[in-house]
Amino acid sequence: MSYPRSRQKHRSLPPVRPGVMAWVLRIYCRHQRNGGFILPTATLLIIVAFLIMMSLLARTTNRVIQVAGQRERIAIEGPSGESVDRARAKLEYMF
Repeated sequence: MSYPRSRQKHRSLPPVRPGVMAWVLRIYCRHQRNGGFILPTATLLIIVAFLIMMSLLARTTNRVIQVAGQRERIAIEGPSGESVDRARAKLEYMF
């Protein structure tokens, strides 16, 4: 015959000495102390590497655009530089 839950006898754990319990907790806490260290560190390293790569890519792109503009300007100014100088000399002569 089964008794209602309130009347059933609860089984308790055998008594444990305080020194043994402290030893078990110390071993358990030692492993838990560094448990959450790897994932945040790896995430931070990935984010830093990604930001460095993006900044290098942006800088390279800006430099390529700048050099292309300089080459265009040199290509345009080279042949037309002499004619601009002649026109400037004529204007100065006229005024």
